[in-house]
Amino acid sequence: MSRKKRKNGGRHSNDSTVLKQRGKKKKVEAEVTLCMDALKRRRDVGNEDLTPTKKKKKKKDRDLESAAMGRSPLGDSIIASSAKKKQKNKDPLPLPCKFKSSESLISEQDPRFKAICEQSYPGFHVESIRKSNIHKRVGQALQKLTENGYFHYDIVAYGNKVNSTRVQRVLVGAPGMTYLYQKLRLFALPWTDKSICGGALIPINELNEMLKEKSKSKLKEKRALGGHVAQSAGVGDYSFNLTLINAALVNHRSQRETIPVQNILDFKDDSRFNNHGEKLAVNWHKDSTLEPFSTIAVHHHTPDHLNSDWGIAMCCERENIAPPVVKHLQDGDAYFMLGNFNHHHLHAVCAGTTARYASTHRVAVTKKATFIWIESECKRVKAGKGENPDAERARVLGELTTVLEFDWLRQFYVQGSVHAEQHKSWWTPRIKELETIWESLEAEMNDIVTLLLCQEPCQANARFFKIVIYILKDKLEQRKDWSRRIQDSQYRRLPPPFRPIDLPKPCWTQVQLEGIIQRLEKKTL
Repeated sequence: MSRKKRKNGGRHSNDSTVLKQRGKKKKVEAEVTLCMDALKRRRDVGNEDLTPTKKKKKKKDRDLESAAMGRSPLGDSIIASSAKKKQKNKDPLPLPCKFKSSESLISEQDPRFKAICEQSYPGFHVESIRKSNIHKRVGQALQKLTENGYFHYDIVAYGNKVNSTRVQRVLVGAPGMTYLYQKLRLFALPWTDKSICGGALIPINELNEMLKEKSKSKLKEKRALGGHVAQSAGVGDYSFNLTLINAALVNHRSQRETIPVQNILDFKDDSRFNNHGEKLAVNWHKDSTLEPFSTIAVHHHTPDHLNSDWGIAMCCERENIAPPVVKHLQDGDAYFMLGNFNHHHLHAVCAGTTARYASTHRVAVTKKATFIWIESECKRVKAGKGENPDAERARVLGELTTVLEFDWLRQFYVQGSVHAEQHKSWWTPRIKELETIWESLEAEMNDIVTLLLCQEPCQANARFFKIVIYILKDKLEQRKDWSRRIQDSQYRRLPPPFRPIDLPKPCWTQVQLEGIIQRLEKKTL
């Protein structure tokens, strides 16, 4: 009997050991899954509209980013901040109007236009600033930027599809700001830099301040009206930290033959509404990567043409709310999309026959989008280096080297040598700093891979192996994606100075990386 008990007791002991081993294995798998999910979420950035994290930033981080944006840590607007908090639980949809939806755009000549806008587009406002001195100075600044070839077409991507914008663009903003949209990161020319085009960016900064004040005033007016208008169009931030300037340079050629320029592209038909044969310079969209409920302010300039045939078209995102409308603009008009307008409406730019500039001032998301942020991440990771690397060190190294390579270095170099030369006063030397850090961290990652290739997998290093294998697979997949992307015909048609610059050679070629992954996986079988 006692022998039987001992026998059963031994079996229970073995079962207990197996259960513990299974529990450890599940824990390792759960940790690796968390690492994979984090990398996947990072890769999704820029493919869709961003929303801010719910986790509060540390005061130090907030102050660093505020300093980078050129404003006090308290921000530009206490009223806007409190309004945004209230808006969190109140996001009213546009009110349906009494007029039936239409397949054609309703213009201001239509007697229904005013009533439709008041009822279903209360967040849209237009006023003229043409008589201000700033408008004239901004026009001169835009002409300087044009003559020096600062406007380029953006080659963007969505999914596996690569396209070119139909207007040329340049990003101007607070020092260290970037703007990510459709898998392309734009790097802002600092609007405080007097060395660029003889100080041409200074008036753009002054325009930004003017539009902030006008936005503040207009939001206050909307709040005073109360009800639905106050809730939908009287809230949100207006501390613009950058402007994406669009240039439709119809029939434009640089007067300076030494300045490389791109060929002018044709505008596209409006495939959404019956626009009577008119073309769209910018297709139907909502602006992405912005702080929720923040105002968008746009300065419209048509050189030498007071009355032009350009227009801003709008529609409700949900069907059968209101007819789509179009507001034709005059030189010097400023239009505002207030409150939650960008959340529930789409807008497009109806192309005219003259040259046109639009300076679109935005409150862009700053989380993981400033040089201060990426620099601080590099310092943090470099400071964490120890003598005995482990799975956690591999995870941190893998995440940062991947972010540096695909979110910063490749994004900068894919825009060509002209772009790099034009950013030589601010971004180019800082990108070189990031490149040096990336190379040193890649070398450390290579040491970890070499270490694992000399080890045999066991329970103690199972997580180490799995995390490294996943990181290497992620790098390989993204490098293949970038290789396919830059071979697209949209890049091949560009003049050579605008084509992608080769990234410095990484630690492993694609073939070497595939071989390393196979060797590591064979060890874990």
